[in-house]
Amino acid sequence: MEVPECGTEWGLYDHQPERSWRHLDTCQYKTIVHAEPPRSNCEKHGPRVVKLPWAEVGG
Repeated sequence: MEVPECGTEWGLYDHQPERSWRHLDTCQYKTIVHAEPPRSNCEKHGPRVVKLPWAEVGG
């Protein structure tokens, strides 16, 4: 997994508690994405949440 600040690859550290993101509605149904984002542990920056494509601006 890639650390967002420096781009180095590190293994799985742990997972954050479940989070949810609102997505565009589909056929008048509310769409919510639920996930427990994984974290990577960088020697330089410490534990960081990996980049999530649906959580980025314009994602």
